[in-house]
Amino acid sequence: MSKKNAGLSLWYRFRWRTVWLLLHVMGPADLPDHIDPRSRMVRERAARQARALAKAQEKAQEATRTEAETTAGSTVA
Repeated sequence: MSKKNAGLSLWYRFRWRTVWLLLHVMGPADLPDHIDPRSRMVRERAARQARALAKAQEKAQEATRTEAETTAGSTVA
């Protein structure tokens, strides 16, 4: 999976693209970024990806920590 899709399910990406396209065609005219629904969608998607990346990194660190503890425990015994 590419970095731009990391942490996003297939269904989420399909739905996001569909809503984004509908807003592009039938949504409001150009609005300032802080009230534009398409810009809000992009910000929310970026936040969701950041949460998924942080969770993946935390999980990898936990796995590394567990592996190090297991290795250290087996050499002592």
